[in-house]
Amino acid sequence: MYRVHHEEKGREGVFYIEVDGKRAFLKYYIHERGVLMITETYTPPELRGRGMASTLTKHAFEYAKSRGLKVHPLCSFAKRYIDRHPEYSDLLYRAGRSE
Repeated sequence: MYRVHHEEKGREGVFYIEVDGKRAFLKYYIHERGVLMITETYTPPELRGRGMASTLTKHAFEYAKSRGLKVHPLCSFAKRYIDRHPEYSDLLYRAGRSE
C-alpha cells in the first residue's frame, strides 16, 4: 500500500504518492458550490501500472465524502474510475439537480 500525502491551499489541493523521487498526483479545486473538481491525475511512465492513480482517486472521493462535497471528475482517468466504482456514484455532481 502506498502512503498518500495531501496538501491544500485555499480551494486548491493535491493528493500525491512519492516513489523513488517520482511523484504521482491528483489535483483538484473546490468550487464555491461545494463541489470537488478533479482537474488532473498523473503518474510518471515508470510508475504506471501499479494502481497509484486509482489509489489517489479513491482518496479524493473519500475526502469529498467526509466533507459533504459532491465530485465533478473533469479528467479522463477520474471519469473512468467512477464507471468502475459505482459505489461513489451518489457523490457525483449533476448540474441542474436541486440539492
